[in-house]
Amino acid sequence: MRIASSDITEAFERCGVMKGSILMLHVDAIFLSQLPIMHSNDRYQILFKSIFEVLGKEGTLLIPTFSYSATNNESYNAEETPSAVGGFSEYFRQFPNVIRSKDPIFSIAAYGKNAEDFMNINFEDSFGLNSIFSKLLEHNVIISTLACSFNRVTFTHYVERVNNVDYRYDKYFRYSIIDEDKTITGKIKYFVRDLERDTRTDLSLLKSRMMSKNKFMQVPIGRFLLNKVYCKDFYEEATALLLENPNALIREQ
Repeated sequence: MRIASSDITEAFERCGVMKGSILMLHVDAIFLSQLPIMHSNDRYQILFKSIFEVLGKEGTLLIPTFSYSATNNESYNAEETPSAVGGFSEYFRQFPNVIRSKDPIFSIAAYGKNAEDFMNINFEDSFGLNSIFSKLLEHNVIISTLACSFNRVTFTHYVERVNNVDYRYDKYFRYSIIDEDKTITGKIKYFVRDLERDTRTDLSLLKSRMMSKNKFMQVPIGRFLLNKVYCKDFYEEATALLLENPNALIREQ
């Protein structure tokens, strides 16, 4: 089954994305196999242009460009360190006028009117106050997943951190950030999972809860699904679930 750029645009519009929206997108590039045969960069360009037909000049697109550099004892350079989370992510970070945050574990790349708002962050606490994830909540960003599991939404761990779940804990990693002609070093705090338990993310309960309240949208694009939720709805419903069941967001029950 082949799709056209208009199918992508229409799906985002049906999900409630509009002119001026701020969109955080988790995407698996396998989705683009549905486009006509062409070079992968041409497919990435079609996806980018299709999304901005919806967002317009007032909109902003955020893409995870996580490198996990500090966890691997590697230096991080926002301009040069490759993304470790997929082909479109790597393409996007190199796109003209895209800017990237300095978090040496969970960096994001941003393009559009409000891109700078997501750069001034506290990168020494990946899920803490003034982290990129707290900024998502502050701006009530739209979070979408395209052709990948809803469990991939990293904002989940911010909610878990705020609610101080007992299956994750703070772990410190040394970082080295290369910023133009200087090197910045220090320690970064990462809310890691307890590997002695089955703490793999499972958002099925949260998804069902939000769908029952019309707070979760799902639209097909060819063989794959586009999911959409607002950060505040995610945060409020996930927090309520955790109060009912402290393990509501993981496989272990």
